[in-house]
Amino acid sequence: MPTGLSRAEKLVSRMAETATSAVRVTATTDRRQALEGADYVVVTIQVGGNDQWEADIRIPEHYGWPSA
Repeated sequence: MPTGLSRAEKLVSRMAETATSAVRVTATTDRRQALEGADYVVVTIQVGGNDQWEADIRIPEHYGWPSA
């Protein structure tokens, strides 16, 4: 499994656990496997590497999100 996919799966799984959600998280690069029996499919890509990802976090923080 590619490193980015593994990282995203861990993050989303942790988010679901924190929210005490009944969501089942499955990560795969196989489109057919992802669609089989799925109610929802989320596709993510990362363009620009970690610098762009950091901007996605820092800009909302600058404007007060998430609020406490």
